[in-house]
Amino acid sequence: MHERLHLLRHDLFALPSASAPSTQLRRGRARDVGAVLDLDGLAFDSFWRFDLNGLLDARHATPRSRFRVACIGDRVVGYHVAGVARRLGYLQRLAVHPEFHGNGIGTALIGDALQWCRRRGCESVLVNTQEINQRALALYRHLGFSDEPTGLAVLTLNVPESLDK
Repeated sequence: MHERLHLLRHDLFALPSASAPSTQLRRGRARDVGAVLDLDGLAFDSFWRFDLNGLLDARHATPRSRFRVACIGDRVVGYHVAGVARRLGYLQRLAVHPEFHGNGIGTALIGDALQWCRRRGCESVLVNTQEINQRALALYRHLGFSDEPTGLAVLTLNVPESLDK
């Protein structure tokens, strides 16, 4: 096993604000992808870091998705990818630039994702986070997410070089 993850659920009753001081949330665009991937590299270690294919996979993992960026001026300082499948929402990715932690940007992005999922008829939203990511875990719990009893396990498979060809 590579790592255990917390799996959390939000029931969409009480939603956090989708705004943060001096921060604009807007639809993510193709021109934002470079900044988003750079930010992702600062937020996650190499095992979890998105490249372009990872970002596209997250955006297309569900029938409907939302890609939003948080900007201060012209600078992308955070982003989220959320998705909906049937009546279940997923906060598939959330990252805030480390320089801007503690400024309400993560809360605003989560609020935006939860509100969008509720408008699309979701009954709840799931998110997972690494057990070692206590900052994210505390934020999710503070915003009304509760732990699911099972969690998730991430496995790795080492393929012998002779089979990799």
